[in-house]
Amino acid sequence: MYEWHDLAWVRALRELGHVVETVSQAEVVGREGFGRLERRLLIGPNIDEVNSRVIKKAEVFDPDVIVAYRALLLKPSTVAFLRLRTRAAVVSYNNDNLYPSRRTVGTWRHLRNSVGNFDLNLVFRSSDVAAYEQLGSPRTEVLMHHFLPWLHKSEDNSVKSVDVGFYGHFERDGRGRVMSEIMRRVPANYAIRGSGWASARESKSWAHLDTTPVFAEAYVRALQATRIALVFLSGLNRDTYTTRVFEIPACGTFMLAPRTEEIASLFREDREVVLYGDVNELVDKIRF
Repeated sequence: MYEWHDLAWVRALRELGHVVETVSQAEVVGREGFGRLERRLLIGPNIDEVNSRVIKKAEVFDPDVIVAYRALLLKPSTVAFLRLRTRAAVVSYNNDNLYPSRRTVGTWRHLRNSVGNFDLNLVFRSSDVAAYEQLGSPRTEVLMHHFLPWLHKSEDNSVKSVDVGFYGHFERDGRGRVMSEIMRRVPANYAIRGSGWASARESKSWAHLDTTPVFAEAYVRALQATRIALVFLSGLNRDTYTTRVFEIPACGTFMLAPRTEEIASLFREDREVVLYGDVNELVDKIRF
């Protein structure tokens, strides 16, 4: 569980006066070695242990609501048990697309087979709704992501040492080509921090940069030190917005984002956000 994801929900609910109990998948199933294999295949003793802990917690705690936050390890039989054998409303939240790639399709098997057993499926983006409905979701609602007011803050005295920065993972959706192009055409002080950038095909363009990912406070400090923070949208997830569109303004940083209907509905263009449609418009607006 991460402070800026599921634990943020726990904190917010407790601050609102609710009693919250948790079961952590990460404490039981690791992300390396045998745990990594279990996560990929969705079978193994630790997968069974996670499901057992969830059922036991529900029986002892007797909650009004059970939230499965990106609970990819929950078996369909466990979700069915929670819905039929407890009095709780059983809710799923998932921030990723259910069909990300052939390579990871097995990772999503349990969630896809459980969609119809949740009372409510909360999804990240409007484009996910149809996929959930096709899988038999009884009710699907979009719950947009958020920034954390206790973490993502502006700093009046921050020194802007970076002209243009992107803080997020690499993906083969064209962002590498775009980043290489703007670095070639616009001389500036750049920063790129995120997984995958060092091994990208175009990496020679930013080989001189430290691309190590930054998280939490370090991520906030990086944004605060940046004049223009770029936003790229995941092609894999079919994003029409991303969490960064909330985090960047919260940190007091100028945001340059793709022009989508969803982002345009959240901000007033050229007053609260600057948007671009292609690499040429992006270059022109960075120069401006």
